[in-house]
Amino acid sequence: MSIQNKIVLSFLLSFSIIIILGISAYFDFYKIKDELISLEIAEIIRTNSLQLRRHEKNYFLYTDLNELQWIYRYLDKLRSLSKKSHKRLKTGLNRLEKKINEYQMNINRIKTIGEQFHSDINILKKKNKSLISILDYAESTYLEHPVRMANLIIMANPNKSTLSLLNHLNQEIKSLRSLGENILQISIEINVNARTRMENIISLSQTSALILIPIAFIVGLFLLIIISQNVVKRLKLLMNTVEQSAKGDFPMLPVPQQDDEVSKLIRTFNRMEEELINRDEELFRKEQELLQNKKLAALGTLAAGVAHELNNPLSNIYLAAQTISREMNEINKNQCPPIIRTSINDINSQTVRVKKIVSNLLEFARGRKPELGIRNLKEIIDKVYSQLESLYHLTNINFTIEGIETAYVDGKQMEQVFINLFNNAIDAMSYQGILKVILTSDNNNTFIQIIDTGSGIQENERERVFEPFFSTKHNGTGLGLSIVYNIINNHGGDIHIDPNTTSGTKLIISLPKKRISE
Repeated sequence: MSIQNKIVLSFLLSFSIIIILGISAYFDFYKIKDELISLEIAEIIRTNSLQLRRHEKNYFLYTDLNELQWIYRYLDKLRSLSKKSHKRLKTGLNRLEKKINEYQMNINRIKTIGEQFHSDINILKKKNKSLISILDYAESTYLEHPVRMANLIIMANPNKSTLSLLNHLNQEIKSLRSLGENILQISIEINVNARTRMENIISLSQTSALILIPIAFIVGLFLLIIISQNVVKRLKLLMNTVEQSAKGDFPMLPVPQQDDEVSKLIRTFNRMEEELINRDEELFRKEQELLQNKKLAALGTLAAGVAHELNNPLSNIYLAAQTISREMNEINKNQCPPIIRTSINDINSQTVRVKKIVSNLLEFARGRKPELGIRNLKEIIDKVYSQLESLYHLTNINFTIEGIETAYVDGKQMEQVFINLFNNAIDAMSYQGILKVILTSDNNNTFIQIIDTGSGIQENERERVFEPFFSTKHNGTGLGLSIVYNIINNHGGDIHIDPNTTSGTKLIISLPKKRISE
């Protein structure tokens, strides 16, 4: 997203918050209006519940049937309000209706007991006119104090049925009063809930107004700061990186996830850095190759001179040692001390070793150009290994070759390459192990992988193994891999050690399939 679009988006976001606030306030107004109606209904229910309790007390105090009629009226009002208000007052109404029904059944039972009590009192009045005053008093206050009246009547005229009736009446009155208290409590809860909901809506509206307006301003300002700081930060990072690149260091910037103008600039800069790094690496590689070639040329000149100067004296020493050896063989062993025989044998062996070193020096110094032609590499490799096998009797070496590939090479020089490489592998494996050659190719090059299970090459030695006179063997000349390197390099190819090999050694050679135009 472009920077311009981000700025427009931040403005639209802030404006959208204000629009949301307006819409929310509009709906909150209708919610408050609706909750006011619900609160009014809840207040009516609470008022009717209070009136119900008041007439209940009056009925029990005065035993007035008119009060009983008012009780029934308020029960009907409460039941009607409860049924009509289910959608508005969602909590407590089911419990209220249940208590109203229980209350009505209870008051009906009290009414029935009262009628039975009046009938019993009238019978007692007819039987004993002397008790009329007491019975009139009991009849007017039996609802207020049913137990006391039961004791009074028992004292005046023992009657178990009347006593039982008044005791039952006492229990029903207690139950009714408890139900009345429950109805009042439920109505108060309904009223409180309705009031709480309305207060919550009003509070929410106020909070929305107090929060969303500052939020709209803060969000807009925050987004503006973030966008500007993000752009400035990335531009500063890009500027510092450009300065580092000017000093020869080529750091890569983190790949941005955004798709704005600065991000596109960073991606373009990263591509430029990659190209500079690749060009710098190529220049370094060319410089190393040039330095190596200069080293090899200087060493070749030196080696040629040294080999020439050493060759004639070595030949004379070797011939003299051979003559002495023949003379000693004709002399009786007892007449020739052992130390002399041992010394002559050492001279012979060391002279042969030095002549071999001189021979390698001459080979290294010549560095003749290869006579290139299409050659079958598998045939060359099979021939070389057969020669080594007949020479060293390699019965404990498991040798395999995979693939049949051709390359534009000098057959004789490649034989020398494989002789040196196989000799090193066999020495590293102590003449037992696995030696494997894999031949593959692509459109332009043939690849040769030589894998052994020997002791391997240390990481700090891999960069030097192709240098002249560097050897990891105690009796090595350090020229074998240098000769191999020169031959492969003269063929326009490359040779290196695979750094990912964990055990043994894996050499990879690449050779062109066709002659490289000069």
